[in-house]
Parts: sequence; C-alpha cells; structure tokens
Amino acid sequence: MPDFKDHAADRRFQQMFADADGAEHPVWAEYAVRGHARVILHVEAHPALRGAGAAGRFMQALAEHARAEG
Repeated sequence: MPDFKDHAADRRFQQMFADADGAEHPVWAEYAVRGHARVILHVEAHPALRGAGAAGRFMQALAEHARAEG
C-alpha cells in the first residue's frame, strides 16, 4: 500500500496516485470514529484521477488496511 496514510487527527485516509501525465494527486476518505470502528463518510478522488481506476485501487488499499488493523 504505497503512500496509504491514516491522518487520524483529520479523520482522513489518503493515498497519492499519478495521473496520465505523471503528476501526483490524492484520493481520500473522511471517516467518523465509532468505538473501535471507523465509518467511512465520504470518498473523493482529485478530478485529474477520475475515470482512471484510482478510487478503486484506493478502496482496495483501505480494505487491506482495515483487515491488517483488525
């Protein structure tokens, strides 16, 4: 999961992806904390990444992170 980060203070997961020109842009998910769980409230990709599959790859990384964290 390169560049996948949990910005806990901001309650936001984020990962960077390259667009067609090689420029890096974020995909992120805002979350709420409910006990030991995190509830995803909103997922968004930078406009330059839309339609490129970055959000799907991000969601896969998020699921892997959730499994690893239990």
